[in-house]
Amino acid sequence: GKGDVESRMYSSFHKHFVSFSSSGETQKYSSRLNRALTRLQSLVDWERADRVRNGQRCMRVDLTSCQELLHRLGDPHRRFRSVHVTGSKGKGSVSRIIAYALHHAGIRVGWYGSPHVERVNERLGWSENAIPDDDLAWALDCVWEVYQSSKLHDKSISPVASATWFDMMSAAGFLALAEKGQVDWAVVEVGMGGRLDSTNVLDSPVPILTNVLLEHAEIIGPTRRDIAREKVGIVSRNVTLVTGVDPTDYEVATELEKHCAAVGSQIRYVRRRRDPFSENFALAEAGLERVATLTSTPITLDETTAHRALARLPGRMEWFLHPGFGGVPILLDGAHVADSVTAILKMARKQRAESCPTVVLGLSRGKNAVGILHAIRSHTASPIVCTQVDSSSLYIPAEELREQAEQIGVAVLVEVDPRRALERALELTQQYNDDPWIAIMGSLHLAGSLRPILRQQCGLNRGLPTVSPA
Repeated sequence: GKGDVESRMYSSFHKHFVSFSSSGETQKYSSRLNRALTRLQSLVDWERADRVRNGQRCMRVDLTSCQELLHRLGDPHRRFRSVHVTGSKGKGSVSRIIAYALHHAGIRVGWYGSPHVERVNERLGWSENAIPDDDLAWALDCVWEVYQSSKLHDKSISPVASATWFDMMSAAGFLALAEKGQVDWAVVEVGMGGRLDSTNVLDSPVPILTNVLLEHAEIIGPTRRDIAREKVGIVSRNVTLVTGVDPTDYEVATELEKHCAAVGSQIRYVRRRRDPFSENFALAEAGLERVATLTSTPITLDETTAHRALARLPGRMEWFLHPGFGGVPILLDGAHVADSVTAILKMARKQRAESCPTVVLGLSRGKNAVGILHAIRSHTASPIVCTQVDSSSLYIPAEELREQAEQIGVAVLVEVDPRRALERALELTQQYNDDPWIAIMGSLHLAGSLRPILRQQCGLNRGLPTVSPA
């Protein structure tokens, strides 16, 4: 999202010699984790299922299943303190900066977030490492045993029996952080909204709300006021909310102040900064100050530390280099909001001497396709290559994107298969660009489908780049 933009520019530049006809098979899990994940496939996964059908909300938003699962596991989430981060954009960057800084301050810290791009292990870990396969499998096995026991032995219908994929993963994540990671603090991203999100089983002393945009309005909206009411629901009693919301944005700020007053909590408004990285940095810094006060631990943060933290986020401002046609840089980013797309393309073009990219675009349902198409049009000279992750109703069909583009006069081509879309974009770079490069945008699911192809034959350098991708 927009909140992750400038900092992503510092992620490593990957030299990758790829044949795009080669297999894009994702990296396999251990056999034990494979079994655990296969079992979870029987549950509803709202990250990949229709949340709205025929104009009606069908997504169950409720935290009681996760609460009950954790209670039967001994409430492991009460064995660590947490920084709980919600917001429309930027929460991934803010969370990663805080976790990285806490680790380097000598605090035993873990993290939990969503979604993942390639491997489910990306969602959680401790120190600087994602959770090992078999540690995650162990936690999922424990949660599954509780789930199955509830279905077999509970005399009345239990909330556990209606647990979703995300409920089970969240419970397993908190169990693993407590038992395997033995963390003192965890930095936890909200999945969606806040008040009824599975992660809101936490009673966090450091809640952070980055911003409130008209995102997921069909589930937690329809207005920004409604969305703000859901997000501020992570604030518990007698704490201080750190937020990047403008206090003069009355539609949102009024809801924050009303809720915080009701629970006896304070608000610290962090002044808006000149660019997304600076905003995320300031929010992370304010959150770290709260942790430092609570732990009596000196915690320092500088921009180099923040950039190093953000270089570890997959599918966010990642660069690869295709050797064909003399070398074509490829930018991979999951931006799916018009403002985010604009900010990323502006910054990438600045780094590439203002040359224009060829864009591969795939979007999920519910996104502002027209706004995103408009944003891309002002930064590219070639047709946009429209694609889709798969044929499920979760994604906007590539042909539907073409129809919307034609209505506003945006030139597009359609390649339904993402791999073929990438090949087509490579061909287009030779027709329209003197300094060719490609941007793949619109969805972390699209990033996840193409990243294995881009990554397959290259060694990833996770340090700061010593040269510009340009």
